[in-house]
Amino acid sequence: MQIYINRRYLDFILKATPILIVITIFISVIGSLFFEYYLKFTPCYLCWLQRIFWYPLLIIWLAPFARTVTKIKYTAIFSILGGIVALYHSMIQALSWPGFTLCQAKNTTDCTIIQIKILGLSIPNLSLVGFVMILMYSALYLKLTKLLDAPK
Repeated sequence: MQIYINRRYLDFILKATPILIVITIFISVIGSLFFEYYLKFTPCYLCWLQRIFWYPLLIIWLAPFARTVTKIKYTAIFSILGGIVALYHSMIQALSWPGFTLCQAKNTTDCTIIQIKILGLSIPNLSLVGFVMILMYSALYLKLTKLLDAPK
């Protein structure tokens, strides 16, 4: 069974996807800065590692000279790597692995500490959700690009 969707809707989704990616990245970067500088939460080592994958995403998407498909490919790579770190951090918090973390060796805040929960999600959980959302948007964009460029 095939489902036929009007090409205008697919074009709209294709144009909206990069906007959704930028909004997600912007909220994540602003959120991390808000937690650190306004709420005065000291980020742990794994939080810093996650930021290493968020901040370049913002720079990539603010670059006016790169093609969107190129941005999407780099975005997918950064999202996968950042998502792995966020998943590891979330597992540390959920399972309380006190002797199994990198944070204790780095002289930072303990990674097992949950400083705040928003809608039941800790900061690494929010980061993981953001990375997964961006990865899904990237996959959707690449799929629609191939679908709309395919000969009829």
